[in-house]
Amino acid sequence: MADELPVHKNIFEAKLAIMRDVPYIQKTGRMKSEKMNFTFASEQDVIEAVRPSMVLHQVVITRQAMARDGAYIICIYSFTHVPTGSSEQIVTLGDIESGAKGGGYKAMTGSQKYAIRQWLMIETGDDPDKSRGKDNDDGDAPAEGLQKRIAAGVKQIMESTTLKELDVHTKRIAKSSDEVKGPLMNALAKRRDEIISTTEAGSNG
Repeated sequence: MADELPVHKNIFEAKLAIMRDVPYIQKTGRMKSEKMNFTFASEQDVIEAVRPSMVLHQVVITRQAMARDGAYIICIYSFTHVPTGSSEQIVTLGDIESGAKGGGYKAMTGSQKYAIRQWLMIETGDDPDKSRGKDNDDGDAPAEGLQKRIAAGVKQIMESTTLKELDVHTKRIAKSSDEVKGPLMNALAKRRDEIISTTEAGSNG
């Protein structure tokens, strides 16, 4: 069985193969109320579409870190190609929906769903053979826009290696909107502590 599995040199070759296998996910979820009416790709939609290909190409997803900031959780997921150990990380945001029943669970499943979609750059829609129109509103879009801005900011912060770099990020974050500022400041404080600890450990050594 193992001989029949595709061979990849690293996570990026495996990722490309999965992207070829799963170019599109059809949305089956619908949110309908007096104020909202939109369709979305549910967690089940994403898992059913992607899991067979991830198993075939021997890629697993694991959560490496998680932090809470107000109504959001920030998660770092790692996609690893098991045979080579090669991996790639992605940062996502989950909305806890403060006060709502099951908010924590929804935030966790939502963040993983977005991690998979973003990593593979998967397109979603109501019908792959139908052009987008008024009835094909993606309720995920506003959340994804915010999530991508925060994820990009957190990634830049976590890749910083000096306090001087963090000072530059601090000035930039100060000009951000409140919904973006909170999670980024949380990541900034965490990374600052890590750099200080690493510097002190090096001095003591």
